[in-house]
Formats: sequence, C-alpha cells, structure tokens
Amino acid sequence: MTGNRLPPKKRKLNHNGQATGPTNHQATQSCPAPAPAAQASLDPAPTSRAPTAPPAKLQDVSMETVQTALFDISRLNVESGLQRRIIESLHSSNGHLWTEVRHLEKANKALEEHNKTLEAAGTQLVRRMNLIEKVMAAKNKEE
Repeated sequence: MTGNRLPPKKRKLNHNGQATGPTNHQATQSCPAPAPAAQASLDPAPTSRAPTAPPAKLQDVSMETVQTALFDISRLNVESGLQRRIIESLHSSNGHLWTEVRHLEKANKALEEHNKTLEAAGTQLVRRMNLIEKVMAAKNKEE
C-alpha cells in the first residue's frame, strides 16, 4: 500500500524541457498565501519588448523572466547561425553564378566569331552564285 501519497502528477514542460509548477510534495504542503508585493515578483514578465526599469534586487527577477531571456538568447543565437549559413551559401552561389557568367560570355564571344565566319562564307556563296548565273546567262545568249 502506498499510504496517503498522491499519484504522480503530470507537469507541464517549459521550452527547455524542464518541469514547471509545484511538485506533489509542494502541492500538498500548506503554504501561506504570498504577500501582494511578493506576488508581483512571481507574476510572469510581460512578453512585449517595451523597455522596463531594471529590478532593484536580483530577488525581484522571476525565474520565468530569466528562462524567457535565456530562451530568447538561445533563439537569437540559432537565428544568427542560420543567417550566417544562408549568407555563406549566397556568397558561394554568387561565386558560382559569376563563374557561369564568365563561361557564358566566353561562349557568346565564340558564337559571335562563328557567326562572322558564317556571314563571310554566305557572302562568298552569294558572289559565286551571281558569277554562276552570269556565266549561265552568257552561255544561253551564245546558243
């Protein structure tokens, strides 16, 4: 028999995976209600980023405020790491793109040279065709 022990209570977990709220032992103890001034320090800090006056004493900072600040710092570190990797990736991609641009410019130059060669060959072909037509016309007149 377990006596008058309470069954295990499921406790909520915060963002760090730590249990929040009172344990079974703490929940069964009779504690006097906190004074109004002490209750104010136990209330969670506002989530807005509005500037607030610094606490007068370290005891005035609630654990939730500290955990929220640590979570924000951790999140910002992760975000800055992701941003750094994205920037590095973009720099790398940019370098690859500039390499491709240089290759395409070289290919374009080669195509322009080839086009000039084809135009010159086409001009020679037209001249030869005109010469052949003149020779054929002259032969037809002689006959």
